[in-house]
Amino acid sequence: MTSSSEKIWPYKATGLPPWLLPLHLPTSRETYEGLMNKHRKFHNDYYKIALKHLRVSLQSIAPVIEAFDPLIQMLLLGDRVNEALDELEKSFKISDTVLQLRMKAALLEHFSGINNLKLCTCFEDILKKDPTCSNSLARLVVMHQRDKPAHHSEIVFIYWELMDGNPLQRSSDVSFSVSL
Repeated sequence: MTSSSEKIWPYKATGLPPWLLPLHLPTSRETYEGLMNKHRKFHNDYYKIALKHLRVSLQSIAPVIEAFDPLIQMLLLGDRVNEALDELEKSFKISDTVLQLRMKAALLEHFSGINNLKLCTCFEDILKKDPTCSNSLARLVVMHQRDKPAHHSEIVFIYWELMDGNPLQRSSDVSFSVSL
């Protein structure tokens, strides 16, 4: 993660998956200057009020979970990656779904890099909730190959245990690509 003094501008969110941030942010240098000017105006009262209302809806007695995605997206667009991760952590108290874990993994991978203990734990938690997730397994294998190749068999064994000894339940589970 970045230090609190370092700013994360929205253009760094360009590589996020469309399911997490469904906006196409400009990447060219010319449009970058215009984006920076717009970004400075973004933190107005309407932005702050919207964040407040989204948080209130999540913290109410009957939380409105539909407010979660827009809150995370608005925080990302407002340079508040650390706050977005904090909101994700808080959300696990409300509900603990695979989508939240995938969202956390996507943010950690994008902003922290691939060699991160939290990211590894996230992928392991995803596999515990959804043992058929070959994408998380592939990323775990790649991460462990980069760090300690001896753990490769350990990951496969954990996956095997999660699947109750029958990991290939569907043909789609058979193929996953591991690229270094």
